[in-house]
Amino acid sequence: MRISLLDSVATVTYLEVLVLNSFYHTFQVGLKRKREFDPDTVSQGAARAHKFLKEFAELPLDQMDLKQALQHVSKMKRDLEKDAENCQWLKQFL
Repeated sequence: MRISLLDSVATVTYLEVLVLNSFYHTFQVGLKRKREFDPDTVSQGAARAHKFLKEFAELPLDQMDLKQALQHVSKMKRDLEKDAENCQWLKQFL
């Protein structure tokens, strides 16, 4: 089964909306309460999340079979989780 480029773009767009909405909501809630994370931590975490989404969007899913795609995305996820170990702000979303 091949995943079409349109499906992958739609998925990435949907994921971006979810992630950005979640980031925005967390930031807004944080403003109403005391700040739980310093701005540098938030900035680094958001940059890493954006990098993950960009890499996912650039995957040539239309040229990969399902097994290859799943292996690659699983590796990307493990790398993101590893990076999140050093960023509590990002870790809360995983």
